[in-house]
Amino acid sequence: MATAANNITISKYLQRPIVRQRNSVTLSQWAAYTVALPIPDPASDDWVRQRIVAEGIPMAMDSVTMQTIGYFLQDEATAENILQFISEDNDTATEETLANTNQTICGTFMPRFANQTVTANQVAAWRIQNNAVIEESSPQSGNV
Repeated sequence: MATAANNITISKYLQRPIVRQRNSVTLSQWAAYTVALPIPDPASDDWVRQRIVAEGIPMAMDSVTMQTIGYFLQDEATAENILQFISEDNDTATEETLANTNQTICGTFMPRFANQTVTANQVAAWRIQNNAVIEESSPQSGNV
């Protein structure tokens, strides 16, 4: 269980502008990467949900940054590096390591986040809009 001092440090993660800045850059990079991926055939609903989130991030950066801060915080790597994450005074090597860590964290939680925020109707609409509807195979009759 966390001590009072740890709770204060953790609360700083939720309040510091530097954390939001780092996370928004991470989300922007994740979105750019995800949107650039070719649509698989067939595209799973999980893939489509993440694509929908990625396509919406540029227009809702602040909102998604705030919605996902708890997901970033839940990751063990955040807890292990909390002092570096809340610091504005890291050296370049530490910042590069934090950026890589944040990318891994984002890639890990994004399926859960997308599943919680994207509806089945949004998935269906995206499939129609992007010509990625999954065709149901019709049963073939063996008796002719």
